[in-house]
Amino acid sequence: MARGPRGRRSPDAGPTRPAVRRTPVPRDDGFDGFDGVDGPDEPDEPDTVAGGRGGHRTGRAPPADPGLRTLLRALLDLPPAYRRTLLLYDGLGLDLPETAAETEASTPAAANRLLHAREAVAFRVPELAAVTGPEALSALLRRRIGELALVDPRTVTRLPGPRRVRTGGERRNRVWTRAAVTLTAVIVGATAFTLSTAPTRYIPPVSPGQRIGGVPLNSGPQRQSEEDVELHRKLLNEPAHGPERLVPEFR
Repeated sequence: MARGPRGRRSPDAGPTRPAVRRTPVPRDDGFDGFDGVDGPDEPDEPDTVAGGRGGHRTGRAPPADPGLRTLLRALLDLPPAYRRTLLLYDGLGLDLPETAAETEASTPAAANRLLHAREAVAFRVPELAAVTGPEALSALLRRRIGELALVDPRTVTRLPGPRRVRTGGERRNRVWTRAAVTLTAVIVGATAFTLSTAPTRYIPPVSPGQRIGGVPLNSGPQRQSEEDVELHRKLLNEPAHGPERLVPEFR
């Protein structure tokens, strides 16, 4: 909205519009659950102000052509959903199902928005009101919107066509899908390899060996004590001269 000093509206200004962004309001219009003005659906206020005063920024000037200026005001005054549908269908050349998909609305809802948007713009622009037939109106709207976009070539972004945009989106989707499938296959393969090589039971580790002392060897006789040596010597020296109980008597 263009304002002069002390907030007075200039003669070329359009209808009054809020200076701050409003909170999205729930509404039942097609599949749009919320219809807010934030984001690309809400165009910025015209950058040109009378004399550049009043705290407003200055930028590109409005179209010098009165018809284009009237068309710009009519487009800015449309509801966001209607303006979006009109620009996608008549401005970019999308068909109705694609326009409905881009605006997240049903095809009948998109058709109704397009009809109401055309009617509102044609009511404001006499050049469009004189056209008969929807095809002629769509062609004229596309040409005039293109002229409106080329008013200041420095601010125009050359956008690719709808087929190129859709092809690029589908290509990105395929790339991400293949990447997700590849990552899933890698995870499944790593899991299968881990399950096949992992131990199925607990195997305790072998304790390290250490030297011990004071334990006799397992092979050979035990070491005899002094008593054992003396007894052994006595038995060898007197095998048959011991007590009678040790020597049998034959009768």
